Amino acid sequence: MLMPVGEFCRQVAQNPNALVNDLQRLTGRTGENERLAWMWSLDRAAHVLNHPTLADFHLHVGQRGSVSVEYRLPASASWCDLVVLGRNQTQRTAVVVELKDWDTYGDQPGPSETLVWHHGELVLHPSDQVRGYVEYCRRFHSAVHDQGAGVAGCVYFTQPGSAGPYLKKPHDGLVADYPIFTDSVHDVDERFPEFLRSRLTLPDQAFAEAFEAGVYQQDRSFTRQVAQQVADPSRSPFVLLDHQRRGLELCKLRIQEALARESTGDQKTLIVIEGPPGSGKSAIAAQLWADLAQDERLSGDSFVVTTTSSSQRRNWESFFEQAGRRGARGFVMPANRYAPADARWVSQYCKRPGAGSMPPEKWRENTVACLAEKAGPKHGAGPPFVSIVDEAHALINPEQPKARTPAGWAVAFGPQAYHIIRSSRVSIFLMDVDQGFRDRECTTRTDIEAWARELGATVGPPISLAGAQFRLAGSVEYVAWIEAVLGLTDSPPPPVSSWRRTSISAGGTLLFEVMPDPLALEDALRSHIEAGDTARLLATFGRPWKSKPPTNRGSRRARSVAGSTPFDFDITFEREGRLHRWEKIWNAVPGGDDYTLFVQAPPGTAMEEDPLAEVGCPYTIRGFDYDWVAVLWLKDLVWRNDRWTVQLDHVHESGVSGTLADARHEALKGTIGPAHQELLKRVKQAYRILLTRAMKGLYVWAEDAETAAHLSDMLSSAV
Repeated sequence: MLMPVGEFCRQVAQNPNALVNDLQRLTGRTGENERLAWMWSLDRAAHVLNHPTLADFHLHVGQRGSVSVEYRLPASASWCDLVVLGRNQTQRTAVVVELKDWDTYGDQPGPSETLVWHHGELVLHPSDQVRGYVEYCRRFHSAVHDQGAGVAGCVYFTQPGSAGPYLKKPHDGLVADYPIFTDSVHDVDERFPEFLRSRLTLPDQAFAEAFEAGVYQQDRSFTRQVAQQVADPSRSPFVLLDHQRRGLELCKLRIQEALARESTGDQKTLIVIEGPPGSGKSAIAAQLWADLAQDERLSGDSFVVTTTSSSQRRNWESFFEQAGRRGARGFVMPANRYAPADARWVSQYCKRPGAGSMPPEKWRENTVACLAEKAGPKHGAGPPFVSIVDEAHALINPEQPKARTPAGWAVAFGPQAYHIIRSSRVSIFLMDVDQGFRDRECTTRTDIEAWARELGATVGPPISLAGAQFRLAGSVEYVAWIEAVLGLTDSPPPPVSSWRRTSISAGGTLLFEVMPDPLALEDALRSHIEAGDTARLLATFGRPWKSKPPTNRGSRRARSVAGSTPFDFDITFEREGRLHRWEKIWNAVPGGDDYTLFVQAPPGTAMEEDPLAEVGCPYTIRGFDYDWVAVLWLKDLVWRNDRWTVQLDHVHESGVSGTLADARHEALKGTIGPAHQELLKRVKQAYRILLTRAMKGLYVWAEDAETAAHLSDMLSSAV
């Protein structure tokens, strides 16, 4: 909602209840707590803007889903408290104002420009928070790009305390660009209005309306962004926001501290960053690697991106190869390579007279015995100084018997995370435990922190990216909705109107449609591909992998068309009285581990020719995203008797074979016990992965009629 600043201040002074009523109707947020939040925010905003010279400029007030005087940055979950809009003599301009209702008593300057001590905790400096918003708008906002607009920013402390600690070195340069104003008379009456007058001289309603309706206007393909980052570390395609920025800066600070004490001992440091799908964990990993690449104290093999799956490893290696960086494997280190030795060494050791066995339960003793013989990994370079572990939820922990499955990791040496910390000076784990959907993916933050303390590492509080969202049209509401719908949380789902838009109605920000058949899924995606967007077909392993040849080489699509390889998806359905047949295969994996074909669709491949030639699985797609996805909801997870049910005969995911076998054993006894519940949870987690891959929207077709009806009911539920 746009209004002139003067009108806004007048309404707040004369009839704030009416304005709050309007905003609550606009946002759909009701209740006394929300109302009180509105009243406070509106009062402070009016207080700082109530100046005659600002009366005719435009202010963005609220947006669907907001509970304060906020502007939501396009395609993100970050909010600017105030945006004042107008123009000066040369260009249209937006000024971002961050309100901080902080008690600054006892605060101190921080160790770096972007971090400051607030109530004993290192937090992001408010001016750097604003800098992130300003950079984001400059680089990605459609109205700013289309109209050549300028963007500036500042901070306003709403309490009368001193901002002195925030102005001193090392923050002085930052504050010079993004100044701080306080509630003092001098700032409210003179400094702040003068700051705005120097950037805004005339109102511009057309620009204000364009800014309010603005969209994200850049290629946001994660694969291309990472490739660009690796190619030129000095120029990042990413703009990190809010807790992302704090997380990056804390990582850099701890690494600098470790470098400073490098000659004094082997003190280790652990950092854990947690966040839901789309919260920007991998963007932090890429940006951190780029920053380290510019540090002359670190050689090229002393900081690595540690990967936890073949798909992740092959795609990260491909990014480095595309950038022309030789020795891509020196920058990417699979988690398996942190083991003190491989399974072959274990086998040979156990055959020695008197050596005895190496059971996983005694992994600590096994590790000591191996290191005593100086076995060590044989990969040439020494252990990394910094290990950046992306998708750390997929790390193997053989303390859990079901994790002792063949995966290239010698389970005799115990948890992968332990050895990453043991081998590295600084270990940074980025994770979302709810994306670990296989039996062997059972490592938790609590586990990691316990092993780190055992190794004498410094363990700081975890960094949370909760509330951040850079996929799914920036909709944290959708993530909460799909988790509630799947029964992964006990919270009720938020109103569908808070996030959903449809093909025939504007509504929220993320398009979500249930389609009548798989061909309708494909047709919907093809229209977006023709418009220049990226798209993929996805499904859980609710179908066996019939097309997987022994060596998995060559073009499976070509052989399927020729009739020599069966289709994994062979679905018949009726449309308008005619019988149709829809045929697809699972994603090709040449050599058994090259997942770049489906994820990146490089030149000369079947996926480049037709991005909908194959169907991707959760293992392949985890960690990546596309503008549009279509999900085939198969019969492994169905809605029965007002609850979700896992159908054992339709679960073909090899990564849950142990839990599936236990569930089958329960079924033979006529019971639904813990194994059933664990399998149900893991299948739900696989669907959560698939249903959080889209940037702009997604389509779903459910094979089971009752499940399709339930999904449609959930989408049409009352607001």
